[in-house]
Amino acid sequence: MSAPTRPARSLARVATLAAIAVVAGLCTVVPASADTGNYYGNGSLTAMSTGTVGTGIGAQLTGDMMVQRARDWVSHQVIYNQGKSFADAEVGGPYRTDDGGLVDMAWQLPSSPAVTTPSPGIDSAPYSTKLTSWSQLQPGDALAVAGKHISLFAGWTNQANGDFTYIAEENSSVPTAEYPANIHDPSIDGYPASAYELLRYTNPLPAIPADFNVTLSGFNPGQTVSGTVHLTSTPTQSDVIGGLNYVISGPNGYYSEVPAGRGANYPYALNTTQLANGSYTVSMIASETDGQNHTYGGGSFIVSNTTAPGPGYNAVLAKNSIGLYNWTQESNPGIKAIATNGGVQLMLDNSGVVWAKSSIGPYNWTQESDPVVQAIAVGSDGTQMILDNNGTVLAKNSIGLYNWTQESGPGIKAIATNGGVQLMLDNSGVVWAKSSIGLYNWTQESDPVVQAIAVGSDGTQMILDNKGTVLAKNSIGLYNWTQESDPVVTAIAVGSDGTQMILDNKGTVLAKNSIGLYNWTQESDPGIKAIATNSGVQLILDNNGTVFAKSSIGLYNWTQESDPVVTAIAVGSDGTQMILSQ
Repeated sequence: MSAPTRPARSLARVATLAAIAVVAGLCTVVPASADTGNYYGNGSLTAMSTGTVGTGIGAQLTGDMMVQRARDWVSHQVIYNQGKSFADAEVGGPYRTDDGGLVDMAWQLPSSPAVTTPSPGIDSAPYSTKLTSWSQLQPGDALAVAGKHISLFAGWTNQANGDFTYIAEENSSVPTAEYPANIHDPSIDGYPASAYELLRYTNPLPAIPADFNVTLSGFNPGQTVSGTVHLTSTPTQSDVIGGLNYVISGPNGYYSEVPAGRGANYPYALNTTQLANGSYTVSMIASETDGQNHTYGGGSFIVSNTTAPGPGYNAVLAKNSIGLYNWTQESNPGIKAIATNGGVQLMLDNSGVVWAKSSIGPYNWTQESDPVVQAIAVGSDGTQMILDNNGTVLAKNSIGLYNWTQESGPGIKAIATNGGVQLMLDNSGVVWAKSSIGLYNWTQESDPVVQAIAVGSDGTQMILDNKGTVLAKNSIGLYNWTQESDPVVTAIAVGSDGTQMILDNKGTVLAKNSIGLYNWTQESDPGIKAIATNSGVQLILDNNGTVFAKSSIGLYNWTQESDPVVTAIAVGSDGTQMILSQ
């Protein structure tokens, strides 16, 4: 949920060019036009998705988002053909490749109605309402000649003069393009200006007011603080924000993004006692009713606690056997996430830089990215996946600086990989999968109901839906999930040997090694907050921060492995265990 920070309101755009800008320096990316998408020899297909640049079939979206979707067809140079349909990763589909299909796609309609015939057409309810004046036009509106032609209004270039641009599918010899025009022209797009109906989608998201702002409270600028700082944010209009995150950055590359509580002032209690002394800045990222994330400048404060964190704070430790202690410290402090598999270890530092290596020992990490990453994953075959701050997925299969391949547009919130299978979870809760590194070519696997994903090297996929129910399967494809639990689960994990672990809402661990309904074996009492499994090794982290391990499914028989100082756990297919200490 990240966006570039600016003093005032700024849009975290999901346009392809913005995505390229975010990952500049991290990898070499290919323009969206290189993703050719897929044409289908049928102009009457039903759209299955709205892609990464969409909010869902039939769902609300802003006029700017409609124009952005239409410009995707411009970048792909989609060709006019009423007998075909087109789909790609960014805007989904398939939608009929003619002028009506272009507007259907831009508006995310559940079908591809024509302009007027057969009724109801785009120019009638339930799809649109008619405007009475050219001056009322806003981005995302449509220009229609009843029964003949329709195009999408892209925006004013000089409204006082009547200058604007529109996006249109013309004929089979001209790809989708954006054109200039003037409302005073005798003809527009080959039709008399007087013949046009001016249409507005019936269910648009309202635009955010230009003067909308969010202000931060909880400390004075430059104030020296200690203990807990109670952050609040006050929007100038109450119905604009759906959720808000605080972004805190500080000394030694410290970076943290945390969700605010619900309520009018979006509260968050920031405990500074575990922060190094020094200067910190806070900004806010708001998820707003236009479907976008906007960043607002906050302020800065100075932490001055009596006792600073010790040498092992936020440091990585590792080993490859079950037993008490015998951990090797592998990093300096300043790490916020870890992953290991196939002999590869990954860590993500507080500034958002990814580091990797292939053996246990002090240091000797290789930098792999610029400071733009929010999540990491690695599979048993060495496939590495990262999620950048814009929600874009990138992957590669070797250790080294850069050389990442972009695999998605923005809009992804979780990643997982194992055994050559890659999973990603988009912001709407839809799971996508594929089995090779490359740009796009994802297969949709679920409806928008999922909150967590996991995959084992044997191909077992697990998902946790929004109700807390676990489902599983072992092949890539749409649906065919088997329900495995009641809606009581908070976390999932699956290993290379097919061992599945779940954590219920009481903090109890259960496990099994086959796909099916129920048949879970209880393995612990309540009081566990994290789980991990691979190559037959199971790890759990209790609420005190102590790690326990074992190598078989059954009740209890855990071996304590650490003191209560651990915040994260991971285990690889070669038995490598990693922990993140306080």
